[in-house]
Amino acid sequence: MVDYTTFPLRRYYAFYTAGFFIFILILAFLERHGLPPRWIGYSFLFRAPCQCAVFQRVRIPPGNFRSGR
Repeated sequence: MVDYTTFPLRRYYAFYTAGFFIFILILAFLERHGLPPRWIGYSFLFRAPCQCAVFQRVRIPPGNFRSGR
């Protein structure tokens, strides 16, 4: 039996993981072409708030959470 209540959550985790790996591949490509290590560190610091902001806009509706009741 398939649990359809966790399907959107799994999809969000899959998008998050895929986005992180794509980000790593882009940074590896840019590093090979001369991106300074300082800018790689800045990009890691900048990625976290940006990715959280994106996932807040595409979040699961609050009606799915029942812990506060």
